[in-house]
Amino acid sequence: MDTSTSVAVKASQALPQFPNDPVKYQEYRDSIEWYVAGTEESKLHLLGPRLIGSLPRHSEASKLLRKAKPADYRVRDGAIRFLRKLDELFQHQPETELALTVEEFLAAYRKRNEATSRFAASWLPLLSRLEELITIEVNKESKLFWTAAHRDWPARQELHRQAMESYRVAADTARQTAAAEAVLYGGTADDFLVLPTEPVAPTEPPAECPTTTLGFPQVLTGYLFLRAWGGFSS
Repeated sequence: MDTSTSVAVKASQALPQFPNDPVKYQEYRDSIEWYVAGTEESKLHLLGPRLIGSLPRHSEASKLLRKAKPADYRVRDGAIRFLRKLDELFQHQPETELALTVEEFLAAYRKRNEATSRFAASWLPLLSRLEELITIEVNKESKLFWTAAHRDWPARQELHRQAMESYRVAADTARQTAAAEAVLYGGTADDFLVLPTEPVAPTEPPAECPTTTLGFPQVLTGYLFLRAWGGFSS
């Protein structure tokens, strides 16, 4: 076997690597199932421990399996037990469900000769669920920003207070300089006064986290429906 062939074989035998991203969990899960299906019967009992050992050290999956006993996974169905354990954490997370729903939505086409009303009855709930999951994801991001804004609010207030103190000192100095120049050159102090820019006060974050309800524009919804309606699937 030449070097290139040997490398290719080793690559195909490599364990799928955990992505540590809920959006990619289903893809990882599918790759594990295919890996199990392609493993010799005599080596199946080794997959569970190897999969657990391959998890990134500080990942959520690693933390979930931190107290796992090797003997519980060094069995023929160890890889399946591994996946079921990860399912508890990732299978029903909004990010995971969003990724699956997007795939399902994009693959939803009207069957040939299927009535429009029947197709719409299955397609519209899928669209609503997709909008709901996108809303959850967007609001989750908003919650993170809102929480960070509240956490940082006292520090931002203190920075603004310090900036205002510096501004007042600089403004007083500018007035004194302008008055002296007016005496020296004639005219009024306002003729020579150049004040520094006053710091802008920070905006206090709202008391409650704002939420958003998202929906596709009607024009886009119509386009997506016609795309799915006219695509036909066997």
